[in-house]
Amino acid sequence: MKTCLSFLIITVFASCLTHAQYEGSSSTAAGRGVATTMTSDYQCLGINPANLGWGMKFEGKRFAVGFMELGTSLYSESLGRSEVRREFRNILGGKSPKFSLEEKRQAAKDFSNSGIAYNMDIGWAGAAIMTDALGGIGFRINEKMQFYSKFGSTASELLFLGYNAPMFDSLLYIDGVDTAMIANADNISKDSLDKVVSGVTNFPKSFSSLLDGTEISGSWTREYNLSYGRKIIDLDNFIALYGGVGIKYVQGFGIVSISSSGSDFSCFSAISPVFNIEYGKGSQNNPSLTTQEGTSIPEPVGHGVGFDVGANAVLFNKLKIGLAITDIGSITWNGNVFIANDTLLSEISTGGIDNLNPSDQVSSLLSKNSPLRLTVSLPTAVRLGASMEIGDLLDVGIDIVLPANDVPGSYEKALVGIGGDFKPLSWLRFSMGFTSGGNYPTQMPMGIGLQLANGTWEIGIASRDASSYFKEDGSTLSMSTGFLRFRL
Repeated sequence: MKTCLSFLIITVFASCLTHAQYEGSSSTAAGRGVATTMTSDYQCLGINPANLGWGMKFEGKRFAVGFMELGTSLYSESLGRSEVRREFRNILGGKSPKFSLEEKRQAAKDFSNSGIAYNMDIGWAGAAIMTDALGGIGFRINEKMQFYSKFGSTASELLFLGYNAPMFDSLLYIDGVDTAMIANADNISKDSLDKVVSGVTNFPKSFSSLLDGTEISGSWTREYNLSYGRKIIDLDNFIALYGGVGIKYVQGFGIVSISSSGSDFSCFSAISPVFNIEYGKGSQNNPSLTTQEGTSIPEPVGHGVGFDVGANAVLFNKLKIGLAITDIGSITWNGNVFIANDTLLSEISTGGIDNLNPSDQVSSLLSKNSPLRLTVSLPTAVRLGASMEIGDLLDVGIDIVLPANDVPGSYEKALVGIGGDFKPLSWLRFSMGFTSGGNYPTQMPMGIGLQLANGTWEIGIASRDASSYFKEDGSTLSMSTGFLRFRL
């Protein structure tokens, strides 16, 4: 018998599903860690659409357009900076040396009750036009890949050790035509282990028990966001009120969710057929099973609609206070939908994953419940923010982002950020801040931006945690870039 644990965990890695970062692909926001009241034009889409009503700070500029803005980060509680870099390079280069049995045992310990978070946001294209009379309208195509995992101790042993895990008391040994059942022990030679094909336990346990303390969630979506914002009230230089709304069409390419806490067990997935996952017996009589041939472009297996709403108050043309609710809505997944039952595990036929990039090792999902479709809410969030301009040199702000539901892509806990921009020259901007919460530890974002030709061309580069580059035990790698951003 093969477990849903093996299938879903490996599916997560094989599909590169990741966990979102709240400022998306904007390098300007990534460098300061504050976004609700400090993003503008199309970069505020998905954050606070009311910001479209502000217009632009550069005289004569009414139109903004940008392409290929990228933000990505990887965090692991169990790996230091050098290890994170090594494994990230291995994954990108397709070079993942196989673990020895001792390395598997160590990995099982290291990743037990240890969180991993990874995200990638790609702003393929965005544009916004702003006028004093009509307000601002913006459009953006954005890719979001989101992943978070935390393995319980038994789940970590099953993932890395397979039939070598302590829960299996017997191993099926095949040497040519000779078959024998041998006792599982730490001192079995490598030659003998190479001839083991499965592990068996005389005391089977349920998935909910084996996965207790485990949480895995990931999703990959593409959204087409159209938003509008404008000034609603203006009382001279005392207070101005702004409002905005956005609507987005969302395509889904993959979703995975596993959680088990006590008797509360949930396990489902829907993955694009481009990944050619072999579902085995789980595919029999599944009305949602789909296939794809002849192209490497992922075929969506989910579709949905979402909304963003936001409001701002600007006091004395200096202090900005903002409130937004983002990702109100849902996605209906109707391709390769699998929901696992809480059944007993008595046998497993894998020796555990051989590295941290196990894309070639996919097990079957055993499920008696394979529906035609599955509707999952978008990761709704409530955003509170404030910022203030201090002279011409400094903008400072604070953000609080609260998860409003518990679905793949949602934060594990509230995120708080404080930061700002220092502009010693009209064309030069330094950004810095501190963030804590979400799915990451306390971080120190930092960035630099150039605004050339009176803001006509803007380029920027930032890190969501610059401190990881200066300390050996830093466990986060991140980068956010934008080189094709223009104002006209």
